[in-house]
Amino acid sequence: LIKEMGDRERMRHELHLSSSIQRQLLPKKLPRSTMIDVYGKMIPAKEMSGDYFDFIDHGSQGNFHICVGDVSGKGLPAGLVMVMARSYLRPLTKSGLAPSEILAEANRLLYADTRRDVFMSALVMHWSDETGRFVWSGAGHEHLLVYRNATRRTEAIKAGGRLDILVIGSRSAVVAAAPDGTGFPGRMTAALRERLPSIAIAMSLQLQVKKTAADVVANLGRLLEGKSLEGRSLEGRSPTLVVWQTGTVDAIRSADPDDFRAALGQGIAAFRKAGADVVLVNLQYGPRMETMISTAPYLDVMRVVAQEREVPLFDRFGIMHYWSDTGHFNLFGPVHGAAMARRVHDCLGRALARVVLDAAGVNPPQPDLRAR
Repeated sequence: LIKEMGDRERMRHELHLSSSIQRQLLPKKLPRSTMIDVYGKMIPAKEMSGDYFDFIDHGSQGNFHICVGDVSGKGLPAGLVMVMARSYLRPLTKSGLAPSEILAEANRLLYADTRRDVFMSALVMHWSDETGRFVWSGAGHEHLLVYRNATRRTEAIKAGGRLDILVIGSRSAVVAAAPDGTGFPGRMTAALRERLPSIAIAMSLQLQVKKTAADVVANLGRLLEGKSLEGRSLEGRSPTLVVWQTGTVDAIRSADPDDFRAALGQGIAAFRKAGADVVLVNLQYGPRMETMISTAPYLDVMRVVAQEREVPLFDRFGIMHYWSDTGHFNLFGPVHGAAMARRVHDCLGRALARVVLDAAGVNPPQPDLRAR
């Protein structure tokens, strides 16, 4: 009992010391400006907190950055991630980058150093007396509240942001009769825009017809340029999300499952190195497919790789199998028709959007996979 009390006291002392160090990292001086007043205060819920704010003064009067953030969770783990974020953001604000670029680089660094179940929202703002402009960018954080003295009203300015999606797919991603010609990728994009109205979302579809996963990996440089089906690109921007549909060609060609697994791992690592998150999409289901090729080894490999690499897996095969078994869609029919193809892709696109939102922690409604 005495030893337990001693251990508890040591832990309490170490936590108090950590909290003291964290408070020392808060800004000690307010930035100087002849045009605006700046003030900040943090009141943590526990001794250690994931809440964060900082003022980074750049020497000349009226030229400074303000950073505000919030790490998921509370206590020591959140506090440590906050310290990591501070160590990345302070030098980045002195690099001459725009606030959006600062957040993108900080995100890349934090992503590499934290667990997948930990995330942080943030705002980076820059003020200059010389220009009288307030430039800012948000990464999943709360909106800015602006009080207008002239009207005596407060308004919320949405944080916004960008989501540039690269979809790597096969012919099964395309429906000729669909309005945008892209099948479920287009429906996914439309669903995301509806759910995230303050985010600018662009989607580029890159068809890889009759290509195995290894073939795709060998061609990653060109793929990351983001050329779409219509020849458009992401305007020189790197994708922030890659949706990789794969597995069918490997199954048709009876590729070695170990080689398939290695290619998946290499591709995920390359996309992450380029700063993109990844969602895997497995094989398309068809009732006749199971009588012609062996799908189980490739479905199992994708499940295992998704777990090992901590990436979301959209189980297109399982969803379509369920629809077929329950009679939502007659996939056994000799002629499916454009109308049914549009319905299938619409359902797939909406379900895939929910997987993306869930992985991002946006807390969408529970998936409704019933056909409409």
